[in-house]
Amino acid sequence: MTRMEKRAVGIVHEVLSLTVEKMVEVEKISHFRNWFGIDLNAKDLFLDHPGMFYLSTKGKRHTVFLREAYERGCLIESNLDEESSSELSWVGKR
Repeated sequence: MTRMEKRAVGIVHEVLSLTVEKMVEVEKISHFRNWFGIDLNAKDLFLDHPGMFYLSTKGKRHTVFLREAYERGCLIESNLDEESSSELSWVGKR
């Protein structure tokens, strides 16, 4: 793995880890390739690193998932803000 490829994998890993769902469409990552300084094809990058990323193809849409954030198809760390707001709304209806 080249230095440029390691950098690209690290950047995409950090971007995915900052998202709530730990996934994003490949098109959206491709939009920021120039801004991040990634000269590699994003789709090929995900396919070359199956231990880190999972590439899902549904119709014409390609979505990349951060593999370490999911276990058996479920997000390990759910969104705490969403859970706490639903609890507060339930308590408020008493």
